[in-house]
Amino acid sequence: MLYRGERLDKLYKRFGVVDDKTDYNRNELLKRLFLIGDKARYFYKNEILKINQHKRNINLIDSDDEIIDGIFNQIASAIKNNQPYLQNYFEHNKSIKDYFGNPKNRNLFIYSINSTKDKFKYRNYYLTILHQLYYIEYRNNTHFVSTSTKFSIAKKFAGKSGVVIHCWTPVIRLKRLLLKKYNLPRQIKSAFREQFEVSLTAGILPHYIVGIEFLEKNEFYLNSNINENEINETVFMFGLNINQDNFFLALQKTGFRKSFSIIGRKLIVENARS
Repeated sequence: MLYRGERLDKLYKRFGVVDDKTDYNRNELLKRLFLIGDKARYFYKNEILKINQHKRNINLIDSDDEIIDGIFNQIASAIKNNQPYLQNYFEHNKSIKDYFGNPKNRNLFIYSINSTKDKFKYRNYYLTILHQLYYIEYRNNTHFVSTSTKFSIAKKFAGKSGVVIHCWTPVIRLKRLLLKKYNLPRQIKSAFREQFEVSLTAGILPHYIVGIEFLEKNEFYLNSNINENEINETVFMFGLNINQDNFFLALQKTGFRKSFSIIGRKLIVENARS
């Protein structure tokens, strides 16, 4: 199980619902969450991430040379940052520090990522590092949603009057051997290991949400779609079957500017508004 803690006012704002403490608007929030799911900042922020000398918004699925080069720049910049937690991270991950701290490895990094069979996965491996480092230049427009395997950690992020989303995901991680095969550095220790973070690409699909817990009132609301499904191994692997005929109509009422879907193994991004 995974848990995501969030302030209630932020969740209401993100889903375009007035936080007036009424049952009606709480139920409207639940309907939208269980239909749309929650999404990364990339989907509701309109900030532009600086890549090299140009300003370019990294698309969720971009993995061209300019993007790979930009990732190298971001990690190299973080190495030079004097914040104690960043310095501590790189001291525990000397292979990352040595690799990205050497400008001569820039072209090698681009070549190595291009040599892999799935550039998107390897790109995400290093973007996840930037996300978990809370590195501001990327974090403000991140493609990931932070969750924890520990409920107690999610509660801390939510605060006393916040909420915790209970969810799961069939995560498939990169094998260490593949990183070595392509001469790519491996992270040994994450920046905030005590948070037991699992970073989900794009967001939390409603198909993988168990429910949401309101901490102040000690209330738990089960994903209404669960009642429409026969819970079996297929559901745990591929998620709940959900009628999303009204998806885009509901999405336009929220603060999300974009949405994503997964068809086969391919991520597709669409604008929420034409």
